[in-house]
Amino acid sequence: MKKRIHQLTILLLVSSLFISFPSIIADPELHTDIFGASMPTGLRRVGCIIYNSGTDQIQDVFLTFTISGTQDTTIDYKFTETIESIDHKTSYLLSTNGVEGYGKIIISITAISSNAGEITVTRAGFQIGPYTFCQPYLMAWT
Repeated sequence: MKKRIHQLTILLLVSSLFISFPSIIADPELHTDIFGASMPTGLRRVGCIIYNSGTDQIQDVFLTFTISGTQDTTIDYKFTETIESIDHKTSYLLSTNGVEGYGKIIISITAISSNAGEITVTRAGFQIGPYTFCQPYLMAWT
C-alpha cells in the first residue's frame, strides 16, 4: 500500500510540471468608456475615462477621442494625446464642453498601449446646443 501511495505522489508531482496554472501577477488591463451630459446635475460635458484595472503600469498610451455629427459637420471634434504611463488602479479622465450643434452624433475613444493592447469604444449620442447626450458619467464606470 505504501508503495502505491509513493507512486501516486510521484505521478502527481511530475504531472503538475506539465499543467499550466494562471499567473499570480496580472498584466495591465486597459478599460475605457464614454460619458455625456447629465441634465439633473447641469453637467454639459462629454468625455471618456481610461482605467487600468491590472497590477502593472500601462505604458505609452496613445488616445484618440472623436465626436462626429452624422448630419451637422460643425459638430466634428477630435482630440489626440499621448500618456506616458497609467499606474495600476488609476484612471485618466478627459472631458470637453467645446462642442456645439444639433443632431445625431457618434462618440469614439481609441486607446493603444505598448504593453496592454488596443481598445475602442463607440457610442451613439445626440447633440442639442452645448449638451451632448450619451450615457451619464456614473454609467461609464460600470
